[in-house]
Amino acid sequence: MKRWLWSVAIAAGMSTAPAYAEFNIGGGLEYFDWREDTTPQVTETGPLIALHINYVGDKPSGILFGGKGRLWTGSVNYEGSTLITNQPLSGTTDYAGIGGEGQLRFRSEAGPYRVDLLLALGMDAWERRLTSIQSEDFFVLSTRLAAEFAPSGNGRGLLSGVGIKYPFYVRENAHFDKLGARNNPTLEPKGALSASAHVGYRIDSKWQVIGYYESIWLRESAAVFVDSSSSSLPAGFYFQPTSHMNVLGVRVEYRLR
Repeated sequence: MKRWLWSVAIAAGMSTAPAYAEFNIGGGLEYFDWREDTTPQVTETGPLIALHINYVGDKPSGILFGGKGRLWTGSVNYEGSTLITNQPLSGTTDYAGIGGEGQLRFRSEAGPYRVDLLLALGMDAWERRLTSIQSEDFFVLSTRLAAEFAPSGNGRGLLSGVGIKYPFYVRENAHFDKLGARNNPTLEPKGALSASAHVGYRIDSKWQVIGYYESIWLRESAAVFVDSSSSSLPAGFYFQPTSHMNVLGVRVEYRLR
């Protein structure tokens, strides 16, 4: 899956934004936190690197379109337990992911600032690799409602925004077959409401710095039956527990107009 993620990212990066759009590219560091409601609790925490692409139609007011993309990867610390025996276990987990959304915005002017209300349709996909043979691929579609505040035109000043996000379609490939199972049923965690937010500062017409919070929260999936005679994965019912992904990051963006 990692090769597919990078292929999509390269294709997106080669595309050009419309001449009338505000187009931002940037990168930064993130602190990643993944938790599963298990006993003992699974926690994965650590740094990531991320690349960002954002664009939005450049008009002073009215209805316009926008979008954003994010490519991220890193290795984080794992604290949890073994799959079968529930014995405490520490290690590392490798992640690679891509996400993006299309946005419908309604913009209004407020003095030297602009206020955007937006409705977005988003996609997130990532690979979670725990060992050489144990990995999980997630695919999530979600909707997001948000309000954003920024200087008009090339003005300097504060940037901010807040939103709520709901995953309405979630599929997880746990690759049971790689662990010796005869079948590989798909897990379907349920979406849970979470939040997003950012705050930053536009330094000049070209550069801005933004701190942000992103999240994807999932409720427990229904159990699926895995047919296996492998000692590492006995036959039985398996499920994805309630899981929370939280990301805190800071990025520097260069604005192309």
